[in-house]
Amino acid sequence: MEKIRKAQIDALYLSNPNRIFYLTGCPYIMLVGMARPFGLVFTAEGSKTLILPTIEVQQVLKDQPFGVDEIVPYWEYPGTPHVYETLVNVFRKNRLLDKRVGIDSSVLPDVVGVTDPPIQKYLPDVKFVPSKMLIDEMRVTKSAEEIELIKEAAKWSNLAHTYLQEFTRPGVSELEISSKATHQATTVMLKTLGPDYVSKALRWYSAWARFKAGVRTSFPHGLLVNRKVQIGDSIETAASATVGGYSNHLERTMFMGEPSEKQKKYFGIMLRAQNAALESCKPGVKCSEVYKAAIDVFKGAGLDVDRVVQHRVGHGMGLDECEPPTIVNGNDEPLKVGMVFTIEPGIYIDGYAGFRHCDTIIVTEDGCENADYYPRDIESLTIRKT
Repeated sequence: MEKIRKAQIDALYLSNPNRIFYLTGCPYIMLVGMARPFGLVFTAEGSKTLILPTIEVQQVLKDQPFGVDEIVPYWEYPGTPHVYETLVNVFRKNRLLDKRVGIDSSVLPDVVGVTDPPIQKYLPDVKFVPSKMLIDEMRVTKSAEEIELIKEAAKWSNLAHTYLQEFTRPGVSELEISSKATHQATTVMLKTLGPDYVSKALRWYSAWARFKAGVRTSFPHGLLVNRKVQIGDSIETAASATVGGYSNHLERTMFMGEPSEKQKKYFGIMLRAQNAALESCKPGVKCSEVYKAAIDVFKGAGLDVDRVVQHRVGHGMGLDECEPPTIVNGNDEPLKVGMVFTIEPGIYIDGYAGFRHCDTIIVTEDGCENADYYPRDIESLTIRKT
């Protein structure tokens, strides 16, 4: 409420599912909010009105969103005018038809086959003010509870990655190994946490791990394929888990069989760059300085960073897979206690291989804590099964 008043607006209208979840604790909106519109009207007086499709009312009531004064349903979307009529009625009831209202998006969700006008057409006298950062700024530093959820997720992510490394062997495909590790980790996680566990994520697995191998590791991103692992492969992995809607992100560079001198060289450069970035993560240090710490290692090793470095050094984690802060050149935002972000400097040698570790970092009073405690040294990440 105080932030709304300081922003000199009378209310805040949110349509982003994760922002609504952050303010109401209602996970179901986060899961299905991009198929049909959800909205939250949060007034400067503190009242919260949740607008949602009739089809989701029972589930949302079961989730018991906190602080919500009224739930107002509308009948189906798209193809009917009900969502707009409902929105206008809620604004009218809250005496907002001619007020200043913060907004995080001017349109309803982007649904295939639907072309909707901006909501300003239906509320022409409302002065809409772009205000998504009002909530996003609150999310940059995590509460103790949020951090515990991320650390719990990291435990299960590490388990999934352990299975991934254990199951990886020559002659077995990326898809088969990744599916097996994901299933095994999720099974153990669910048995351990019991029936009260809710992932608050729309997926059948709660912990997952996957990888790509060979020359495809030279692509920073890539889909899994049915290629079989071969001796001599570089392997780029990823693992994560979700607890209470919050996730971590873990990545490692591994090797199938004894790594070559060339693989050892680039692995060593990458690891030194990540260590330099990790060592620089302290309260008050600028995001750009963390980025520079990693890039300076690459430059010092004689690499052409304009060719081999293809992305930032890190990004925030939380409810979304990519949040502020961004660890990149030009971002002079200082690190603060409670920030959670990845440190993942990578180098990509075209036509050969890529080398990247990724760890989820929590800024503490005297430095940082690595939530992803999986080994990072080359010996631990070398698979010698035949």
